[in-house]
Order: sequence, then C-alpha cells, then structure tokens
Amino acid sequence: MSMTPQQRFEHLMRLPVRQIAVWRPLKMGDLLVVVPALRALRAAFPDAVIDYIGLPETKELAWRFRMYLDGFVPFPGLPGLPEREWQAADVVRFLRGMQRRKYDLLLQMHGSGRVVNYFVPLSGARITAGYASKDAYRPNDDWFAPYPEGKHEIHKFLDLLTFLGIPATDDSLEFPVSKRDERELQQLVQLDKPYACIHPGSASSRRWPAECFAAVADACSAMGLRPVLTGSKDEVELARSIAEQTKSGAVVLAGKTSLGTLAALLKNAEFYIGNDTGPAHIARALDVPSVTIFSNADPARWGPLDMKLHRVVLADEATPETVMKQIKELFKL
Repeated sequence: MSMTPQQRFEHLMRLPVRQIAVWRPLKMGDLLVVVPALRALRAAFPDAVIDYIGLPETKELAWRFRMYLDGFVPFPGLPGLPEREWQAADVVRFLRGMQRRKYDLLLQMHGSGRVVNYFVPLSGARITAGYASKDAYRPNDDWFAPYPEGKHEIHKFLDLLTFLGIPATDDSLEFPVSKRDERELQQLVQLDKPYACIHPGSASSRRWPAECFAAVADACSAMGLRPVLTGSKDEVELARSIAEQTKSGAVVLAGKTSLGTLAALLKNAEFYIGNDTGPAHIARALDVPSVTIFSNADPARWGPLDMKLHRVVLADEATPETVMKQIKELFKL
C-alpha cells in the first residue's frame, strides 16, 4: 500500500532533509512557473541547502531567487533530451558531482519522466521524487506520482509538493527587480512618455507575423503610447524590420537589455504584447497587463492564471484588431 502525503512528509522530517536538488533544466519560462513551488519548498525546509539543476543560460535568472535557492548546478544534457547537446564525459562528471553532494531529496520537476526518470536515481540522492507518466519508468511507487497531463504548469508542481505532504497553495508568480536594474534601465534609455512593451521574438514556429506587430505598434502610438520593441541579440533584425514597417516609429531595445533591465522596463510599462515566451511570464509575475499570442503551446498549461489582467489570443484568431481590442479592454479596468 502506497504511503500517504502525511507519511511521506514525516519520513522526510525523520531523515532529516539537509540537502535538496530541484531538477528542472529547461528554459526561462519553465523556471518562472516553478517559483511558487520553490517558495513552498523553502518554507517547508528553511534550513536546507536547495540547489537548482538548470540549463547554464538560466543561471542568472535562478540567482534572482536566491531567497529560495542556495546553489546552481549546470546541466550538461542527456541522451534523449533536446534542450542541450551532450557529451558522455560531461554527463559522467555531472553525475559524479551530484553524488558527491549527497542530496537527501531530489525533486524531478522536468516533466513526465519518460527520459529523465532513468537518470535521476544515478544522482545518489537518498530519496528521488517526481512524476511518472503511464509509459515512463517509475523509480519507486511511494515517491513518484502519476503525471497530470494537461494541468497548468504552476499547479502541476505545487501538486507534486502536496503529494509529498508539503503545504503548497500559493500560486502567485514573482520576479525581483532591484534598484540596480532600475538604474541600468535609466542609463540605457530615457522614455519621455508612457510606453508599451512589444516582444515579437520567440522560437520561429511560435512567431506572430512581423507586419502584425508593426500594425499593433502603430495602434499603440495612436493611443499616445511609445512602442518599445524588445528581444534577444538574435532578434535585433526582426525588431528593426518591424520598426521600419511602422508609420509612427518605435524604440528598438532588442539586443540591448539584460535580464534585469528587461524586467525593469516591463515593470514600468503600460502593458505587454508578445508571443508566448519568457518575457510574457515576467510580465505576469510583475502584474503588468498583457496580451499573449499563443501559436503552439497550450494556454491551459502555460497561459496566465489571472485571465482578467492577462489576456490570451490564439494565433489562428489573432489579428492586429483582435489584439488591440483586448488591450483597450485592459485599459478600461
């Protein structure tokens, strides 16, 4: 007979749990949606050392949540996972390093476990816990829950903690913005009027057309707002091409913002418009009104929880007119 959540929690307390690893080597948005779970984990184990196992490019973001995390372990990739190319020697070093850390608890928050559940026991953790879909390897029955297909990502991992007997009900997002971030934004750009952040980039298969973003930028200008185009260094040309297509112009900050200055920019924006990607999650975490265009991802899993302040438009139904209709409704709130 499987253990109850209370029995699992009591078992963890008896160990006791001093070293915890959270396995989540995915992109920026994937990290942001587990912050509520990290917050609950820290509350349950205030004196434990909690390490985050993530993609190297998410290290800066992870350190913004140092109130919940103590360390960052760069993930080298594994066979069968698309996020990162892997080398056998790097994987061996990674697993040996994990074993030396002697974790008491490793939480597999990667997903369904179809690939990673074969590897997490090799960490040497005293207890590994997480999800396992019906077709995934289940390292043990007591500590692996059935994978909840289709559930929102935030609630999915809060529920995992509940399965372990850890209180986890606060599903609010957060994103720390420092005074330094604010100062660096002021040094980067001086905006002389209220503005809207427009983020046209994302994976190529999830992009709304550039001409549509240009039309939205012009509509923002007509509302008396300065359109500000953001993006990564790889998206500079995209942002410039959109600015060139506008009738009224736009401020192009693509490739110029750090993670901190982007967050400060979003924090002070009237609203955010963009594809379903990391900055959309930051806007939600900062309670900045937003309209997100979903092309491939499922809004039921990745969309906002507050559908009043944050709106979703499916790409197949998205036109500049339908997007601006949502923006104008947000302005009435």
